[in-house]
Amino acid sequence: MKSSNRHTEYTFEFSSDGQMLLIDVKREMELSFSLELLTQSVNLAESKDCKLYLFDLSKVGTKDSVLNQYIYAQRFPETLFPHDGKAAAFAGGYYEDHRFMETLLRNVGVNVRFFHSKNEALTWLLG
Repeated sequence: MKSSNRHTEYTFEFSSDGQMLLIDVKREMELSFSLELLTQSVNLAESKDCKLYLFDLSKVGTKDSVLNQYIYAQRFPETLFPHDGKAAAFAGGYYEDHRFMETLLRNVGVNVRFFHSKNEALTWLLG
């Protein structure tokens, strides 16, 4: 199933077995957009009882300051990210832009890892 928002800033697609939601991000990350994206991702995944999230950040960097990244991580639990959820992100050449976010999110209890490649992310996510 493919679904996208009206601005095509991201698309959603479920794996063939419906157990994983792939979120393909096409816009630079910044605080309000990131929170909107996460909220929509969680709502869609929960409607299908899906607990695995794979974020493709390989086409986008981040515009956020370290302070905004910290604020985002503190608000992350407010989006009701499922406690039994597991998220992976792959960022390709933008890995360095996003890797601090992994530390911040893990510090607030989110089961998430960031990777260079999709294969690495999938191996961890499905392992």
